[in-house]
Amino acid sequence: MWSDFDSQTNYVIKNAWRLISLQDKEISSPSYGSFHYAFWRDKTSEFADARFQEAGATIGILSTKKYTKLHGKTLPSRELLYITFSAALENLFNIQNTDGSFDEWYKGERGFAATEFTSIAFGLAAICLGDELQTKERQILNKILFKSGKWLSKREDKVKSNHQAAAAAALSIIWKLTKNDPFLESAKKAMELTLKRQTFEGWFPEIGGMDLGYCSVLLDYLMLYVWITKDKKPIKPLQKLINFMLPHIHPDGTISPESGICVNPYVSRLGLCLLSQNSSEGAWILKLIEENSDIQKVLKPYLADDLRFCRWSHLPLFCDFLKSDLNFKNENLKINFFPVGWTIRKDSSLAAYHKDKIHIYFSISGGGVIRIFNGIKLIFEEEGIVIKDEKTIWNTRGYNKSRNIYLNKNVLGFEGDFQIAKYAFPSFLSRTILRILCINPFLSKLTREIIDRYRLKNGSAINQSAGSISRDRKNISFKKEISIQQNNILVSYVIEKNKFLSKANEILINCLSKKHLINISQSDKKILITFQIELLGSKKINWYRKVINIENII
Repeated sequence: MWSDFDSQTNYVIKNAWRLISLQDKEISSPSYGSFHYAFWRDKTSEFADARFQEAGATIGILSTKKYTKLHGKTLPSRELLYITFSAALENLFNIQNTDGSFDEWYKGERGFAATEFTSIAFGLAAICLGDELQTKERQILNKILFKSGKWLSKREDKVKSNHQAAAAAALSIIWKLTKNDPFLESAKKAMELTLKRQTFEGWFPEIGGMDLGYCSVLLDYLMLYVWITKDKKPIKPLQKLINFMLPHIHPDGTISPESGICVNPYVSRLGLCLLSQNSSEGAWILKLIEENSDIQKVLKPYLADDLRFCRWSHLPLFCDFLKSDLNFKNENLKINFFPVGWTIRKDSSLAAYHKDKIHIYFSISGGGVIRIFNGIKLIFEEEGIVIKDEKTIWNTRGYNKSRNIYLNKNVLGFEGDFQIAKYAFPSFLSRTILRILCINPFLSKLTREIIDRYRLKNGSAINQSAGSISRDRKNISFKKEISIQQNNILVSYVIEKNKFLSKANEILINCLSKKHLINISQSDKKILITFQIELLGSKKINWYRKVINIENII
C-alpha cells in the first residue's frame, strides 16, 4: 500500500538539497532564513512570500531521528538540517504581520491561506519533531502560532471552501501545540462552517464553482482536523465527497484538471490515507493510485516546481510519519468501485463512463475536454478547438458549470459557445494601486473583499490559475457529442457558421491519440468535425495537431 507514498518520500529526501539551496544563509542578512529566492537573491519580488517558508517545515521533519540512517549520507547532517529549520522559523517570525497574518499574493495582503498553511506546515513539523524540538524553536513557534491562531479565529474564508477546511486543521494544530482551549472551539467552528457548504452532489464550492483538485485539498485538511481532535463529525460528509470524486478519478490515479474552476490537478494522499480507515472507497482509490508506476504523473501536480515543492514537500513526509498509526482496509482492484455506464453530474457539468477496461472522462464544465483510457493506458485526449482571425482567438475551453448535458440513448453531448481567450496579467499600474491600498489593514481587508467579489462574479481564481478568465460569448456556437460503439468511440463537433467565423483564418485541432480517424465536412450553415477512436490500435501514442485553412471550408 505504501509504494506510492514511499516514491514521493524518496523524491523529497533526494531533493532536500534543492530546498536548502534556496535559503538565505547569510546570518547578517535581514532576510536570513528566507526561502523566497526571487526576493532575497534575485530581487525580482518586492516582498517575501511566506508560503516559501514551508520548506523549512520539510527540513525540520528530515532532521528527526526517524531519518538518522540518512544523515550525512543521502541527507546533510542532522545538525545542518536543524540549523536550516531554525533559520526558517526565525525568518517566519520576522515576516509575520503584527496582527498575526502573513502575505502570499501581494504585500499587505494579510492572506487567509498564507496564515493557515504556514501554521499547518510548521505545526506538523513540531508534531513530528516531538521532544527533538528544542526550547528556543518551540518558544518562537508558539509565539507565531498564538498570533496566527488569534487572527484565524476571527475570520472565515467565504470564497474558498478548502481554505476554510484548512483553517479547521490549522486551529486544531495550534490548540494541540499551545494547549489553549479557545483554539479548539475555533477549529470546531471552522469545521462546521465548511460542512454547511457541501452541495447536493457532494462537492464543496470554490469561488462559486467545483474543483476536483481542491476537493482533494479539502479532504486532506478536514481529515487532518479529525486526526488531531478525534472529532468524527466530518467523516460522513467526506464519504459523500469521495463518492462524488470516485467516478472522475482516472484509472492511473490522475484527474482532468480542466473540469475545475481553478484547474487544480492534485489528487489527495494524506486525506485518503486517513479516511481509508473508515472508507472502502478511499482504500480502493489508494490501491488504484498505487498501480501507477509513472512517478512524474505523481509529482507534477504538487512537487515539480520550486514553489510547490517548498509548499507541499512536508506532506509526503507526514504520511511517512503516520505509517505506524494506520491500518489499511485490504481492498484489491478485483473489486471495481467504478460505477458501470455513464455517471452524469448536472450541477457541476461532469460526466464519466466506465465499462470493463474502457474509461471515458468528459469535462463539460471545462469546455468539453475528453480523455479515454483502456485499462490504465491513455489512448485518446482531445483538448478542444481554437479558431483564429487576425485580431481574435476563440476557444472551446474555459470553466462553466452551467453547461447543459443531454443523453440520448448512447449519445452524450452539450451545447456551448466559443469564448474569446483572455488571460489575467496585472499591469504595473494595477500592482501599484494594490500596493498602496494594502498599506493599511482596514483598506487591505476592503481591497480583498472587492477582489473576491470580482472572482465570484467572473468565476475565476485569477491568481491561482493559468486558465482563461473570459466566459462563453454568443458569437460562435457549437455542439459536442460522444457516442460509444462496439469497437469505436465517435467524438463530434458541429460548429455554426456565421459572420464571425467567416472572418477567421484557421481552425486548430489538438489531440493525443493511439489511433484515430478524423473527418471534416460542411454544409451551408455548419461545419462537422468527427473523430473516430479505435479501441484496438497501435501501441505508440503521438500528439496530433491539424490546422485547417478556413477558406477551404467556409
